[in-house]
Amino acid sequence: MKIVIFGGGMQGCVIARNLAAREEKPQVLIADLSRPSALPEGVEFAGADATNEAEVTKLLAGADVA
Repeated sequence: MKIVIFGGGMQGCVIARNLAAREEKPQVLIADLSRPSALPEGVEFAGADATNEAEVTKLLAGADVA
């Protein structure tokens, strides 16, 4: 399962960490303009602007949930 989280602030990182720790071991990706200073273990990062439709479309390719 691929999960994209838009926003790598405090809440986004907590959500990403909790999802990455699940038994199912989903692929978790944080998309934000800037990389979080403490990217949770097992979580990937993509620099992206959530207001840019082309960037969002590309990130959502193959995603099961965002």
